[in-house]
Amino acid sequence: VSSKEGSGGSGRHDRSSHNQRRKGKDVNSSAPVILPFQSFQEELVKLHEGITVKSKRTVFPLHRITSVPDMEEMLTDSEIKLDSIRQKAVQGTQELSGEDMHQLQRAVTTGLKERVDVISFKHLIRR
Repeated sequence: VSSKEGSGGSGRHDRSSHNQRRKGKDVNSSAPVILPFQSFQEELVKLHEGITVKSKRTVFPLHRITSVPDMEEMLTDSEIKLDSIRQKAVQGTQELSGEDMHQLQRAVTTGLKERVDVISFKHLIRR
């Protein structure tokens, strides 16, 4: 084993240590003023991860719509799930009212895309 392989393989940089150095360089994450923002960020990410998961759980059964005995029952069930997703999205919208969405884009984009996918696909099925 060469010294390169023993110390990290093919000479690639260890991304986790790079990210840790970068975080430490940019902001002192233990500073009292930063802690509330980190908490807010974690809540926001969890909210939109929930939207993503619920959206995926709603759209996957719709992909099998032609093989189910009662298509209307499945569509009604998806409508109930979509309402739950909508409520979470409204909650997130209310919490983010007045914020600069460009700063929050990475945290909310995936959940919103998944929600749009479900709504669009359900609309296509209903046609």
